[in-house]
Amino acid sequence: MSIASPDKTPLVDGIKIVLDYELISAFRWMGLPPGELRARDTTGKLERIGRDDLPSGLVQLIYTPEAEVVSAAV
Repeated sequence: MSIASPDKTPLVDGIKIVLDYELISAFRWMGLPPGELRARDTTGKLERIGRDDLPSGLVQLIYTPEAEVVSAAV
């Protein structure tokens, strides 16, 4: 996965999408938002993500703002 700024400047390239794993925390210093980004299996049956699973809706990328992450941890 790649992430770019609103003006299409590349920020991060080559992030491996893994189910139920926080995907962007290691790249926070590159200007990414302070929340969490996770891949969620909408079927509850996948062991790993396939090439067509995001476009088909089997997997969703879910962003949680920092304030919600902090309050969920308390």
